[in-house]
Amino acid sequence: MKITIIIPVHNSEKYLRDCIESALTQTYKDIEVICVDDGSRDRSYEIIQELQNRDSRLVYINDSNSSYGHKVNVGIKKAKGKYIAILESDDKLSSNMIGQLCNIAVRHNVDIVDANYYEFVCYNDKEYFNIVNKYSNIEEYDRVLYFGDKPNKNIIENGIWTALYKREFLLQHKIRLNESEGASYQDTSFMFLTNLLAKSVYHLNVPLYQYRIDNAGSSVRNDKKIFEIVGEFEYLFHELDKRGISDEKTWKLYFERKYKTYYWNYKRLSDKSRKIFIEKYVDELKRDIKNGSIKQDLFGESLYKYTFFLIDDEKQFIESASQNKEKNFLRKTINILNKTENKDIVMFGAGAIGRRVFNILLQHENTIRAVCDNSLQLQGTFLKDFEIMPVQETVRRYPNAMFLVLNRKYYVEMRCQLLAEGIRDENIIIFE
Repeated sequence: MKITIIIPVHNSEKYLRDCIESALTQTYKDIEVICVDDGSRDRSYEIIQELQNRDSRLVYINDSNSSYGHKVNVGIKKAKGKYIAILESDDKLSSNMIGQLCNIAVRHNVDIVDANYYEFVCYNDKEYFNIVNKYSNIEEYDRVLYFGDKPNKNIIENGIWTALYKREFLLQHKIRLNESEGASYQDTSFMFLTNLLAKSVYHLNVPLYQYRIDNAGSSVRNDKKIFEIVGEFEYLFHELDKRGISDEKTWKLYFERKYKTYYWNYKRLSDKSRKIFIEKYVDELKRDIKNGSIKQDLFGESLYKYTFFLIDDEKQFIESASQNKEKNFLRKTINILNKTENKDIVMFGAGAIGRRVFNILLQHENTIRAVCDNSLQLQGTFLKDFEIMPVQETVRRYPNAMFLVLNRKYYVEMRCQLLAEGIRDENIIIFE
């Protein structure tokens, strides 16, 4: 049984070779790998061409449309496989991923079979992995889940790339990715619809996909790209409406996903972008509440409180969110004080959060030995009487200290950097 692996390509030369080779070296050999490129201006085509000359299973398609969704849709249309996998151009597949999922797909003839995945970063040519379980309920794993004509209410939020999808199922239900411009959040509607409409799925409790989290260009790291989630939910709304889906539970699930996703993105934004984000969706939130589309039971107490503050008073919402943010900061700081009492501390991160925590630790007379940062602009400057040093220098001087990581956005990479430099995991504390 042939399996098609689709790789959307856009100026992907940095990671593309490893990505494609992870597909071509699968233990399962009956595959085709389709790279859909939008005319990349880097060396992506040369890399594909070189690998194509070595392996005829690699197919190259040049398409001028830069939309991520469009590229995946082209791959689905051109695919010859009974099942389809989607591989991001900066990620990798474990060598046995296709084989394991294919065996389950053949045995049970399911619409979707997926697995858990690894998050990974690369530092000094060494990769560090962390297992991510897609489901909290162990009963969801390692058995066929049948839904018949009833919609699946267990729609997950962890990416489309860990699965095999039966091509016939996608074509039958006319499931496509949104073809909005760029490459941000276009898997949201696809993931919702495939999980909703599948009559049988299988979740394998094994991590097989390798998801890179140290790509600075990722949409989850970009404030501007986050705003595109609003358009994605508008697209999903029209898809559900067009398909005549009218049951209350599905629409409740839609609005729950929508506003929980909005709130999750809101919390991650910078203060400046938060104000803009609120302006972008406050009108539709008011509309949905006014027409009865969303009600209190969609939200937990905390989310409900802040969401409805937004309706009544945007200023109050912002103030309440800010107060909550401050409470969380104090809670985290107290936790750090307890963990580092009577221990030597190296502060890793001298940005705004790092400076606040630094001042609090000084007031409580915690033993700060050094401050380090990866920023060349900060290195050599001073925080009080402490010169901000490169990480390698602090590790050399204080190999047995507790390293306190103080950058929420890049804490995974920073932890891996310390591990690579020889710091024991038990001596690394994340401010989270």
